[in-house]
Amino acid sequence: MKRTFLDALWPALLALFLYLPSVGDATVWDDHEFFQNENRIVNMSVRQAFTTDFWGSTAHPAVNQAGVDHISHYRPLALLAYSGVFRIFGEDPEAVHLTDVVLNALATFAFVYLLAGLGFDRKVYLTAAFLFAVHPIHVEAVAWMTGMTDTLAAAALLASLAFYVRGQNLLAATLAAIAMLMKESAIVAPALIILIEWRREPRFKRAFGAAAPYAALAAAYLVARALAIPSLRPGLTQTLFLTRYHLMPAIAGRYVAELFVPWPLAFCYDVHSRMMPALGFGIVALWVFVVQQAKSMRDDLLFAGGIAAICLAVPILASPLAIRLDVAVQDRYAYLASAGVCLLLAVVLRRIRRWVIVAILLIASFATLKQQQVWQSEEALWTHALKVTPSSSLASYELALKLVSLGRSSEALAVCQEGSRYHPEEKTIQDCFAAARQGKN
Repeated sequence: MKRTFLDALWPALLALFLYLPSVGDATVWDDHEFFQNENRIVNMSVRQAFTTDFWGSTAHPAVNQAGVDHISHYRPLALLAYSGVFRIFGEDPEAVHLTDVVLNALATFAFVYLLAGLGFDRKVYLTAAFLFAVHPIHVEAVAWMTGMTDTLAAAALLASLAFYVRGQNLLAATLAAIAMLMKESAIVAPALIILIEWRREPRFKRAFGAAAPYAALAAAYLVARALAIPSLRPGLTQTLFLTRYHLMPAIAGRYVAELFVPWPLAFCYDVHSRMMPALGFGIVALWVFVVQQAKSMRDDLLFAGGIAAICLAVPILASPLAIRLDVAVQDRYAYLASAGVCLLLAVVLRRIRRWVIVAILLIASFATLKQQQVWQSEEALWTHALKVTPSSSLASYELALKLVSLGRSSEALAVCQEGSRYHPEEKTIQDCFAAARQGKN
């Protein structure tokens, strides 16, 4: 046990120190909601947290009769976590950022205990944990205040699974319930339990029986969610799926590509682009080939791939309901899936010389530090988003607003004009022009 603790400590410390530069990062986009409505967060009661959505909407018919235009979020314990940080440290962004950094380190620590408890070779679980600690796709979740919901859920869920494989079922189930109430993505807990049991012994009855309590928790979460928060406008769900479902394969391919080749990363992506999805499907095809050829590590590769696939299911299936297509893919949604990818890579790298693994870790660490710089200011974030995704009307609008606030209206107008090349009639671009011209006057 002492050895496992020390093994878990080093990658966790690496994750902690690697992300310390993000403590001073800016508040961006959704973050402003916390500070514009800080009284709601600071004074959040348990009842409020469990009866409203993440941004304050309620399902009560007297308040919201028509429903909403985008999917709502039921994250009561995440709200209480933010409230706790604000009550203890005041409305200080640095306190939230530091909490996020610590949670990421705890998730890394729990990941080691999970893999060690599953019986993986020490070199494999250490390599996987160090890869997890430095994976650049985590930057959005760790460097963005709003992204703390992902580190909260991931730390709780990985800890739940770590306790589960050691036979501490009550604690494991409690942490799984906590994870679900932190963020919807943790609803995959029953599927992960099935995968773990199938790895131990491939028997349906045993695997599904073990997952039954977690499935009951997931069902209870969904019922509570349905009762507490507003539903989409009648017919909107069907409309969104019918008009966007064809993009889901491309979104899936993009997630896979970014998990294996996490560069360049940005806040907005063009979901109509074919290059990254093609790379993603190529990686999946390579994985299938390796699974067929490498009998000695087939079970480990299938298990790791299963983790990644299960954890990507929620963001992919929910992507048609995104408020905007250019944020249908978000790096932080792949946080949990990266655990499976890091394990997969560790299994493949098992027989590789140590210096090669060290070189990969150094390159990934550099990329993570570089990506953190993008979050140091709103201007840097949106400028980078436009550099990676020039067609993003959201990035054009947000960058223009920031430039106007800095007294640089001419630059803002140039940003709007560039954005109009891609979406000349879109309301966001028209709003962009209006803001820029108003600032110039």
